[in-house]
Amino acid sequence: MKDFETLFLEATHQPDDKTVSSDIKSLKQSLETIAEDVKIKAKQPLEPKEFITKRKKGAADIQKKAEAKGGAALLTAVHFAAKEKPYEYALKVCEKENAATLIKDKASDVMKELKDWSNLTQQRFQHLMGMLEAYGEVYLQLK
Repeated sequence: MKDFETLFLEATHQPDDKTVSSDIKSLKQSLETIAEDVKIKAKQPLEPKEFITKRKKGAADIQKKAEAKGGAALLTAVHFAAKEKPYEYALKVCEKENAATLIKDKASDVMKELKDWSNLTQQRFQHLMGMLEAYGEVYLQLK
């Protein structure tokens, strides 16, 4: 069985686009846009473990690059390093029925510590924000 894209290309193929009327060109462009939208929407969302694993790896990669760069980028390294424990926790609980609640509770604990954010050091602030970001990403993916 032919896929949509193959059928579309066969139906709209013209030996010389100059001979195709502007209405057909417009229709062809519309169909191409719709076909692309269908492809995008057809992609399945990642499973929780795969999502968390990819986010964890991405954070670790950014952390390493920031550490290598040094200087002001070290705050970025602190931020992304702080995501490791939340992602590890999320991997442990992501298949539980109440996973979203467990993650949300962890995020709420971080929020409590951030209440007094103006009195934190820059490093502690970046650490907490990294943790909150990781918990938030996972929670939004699970809910």
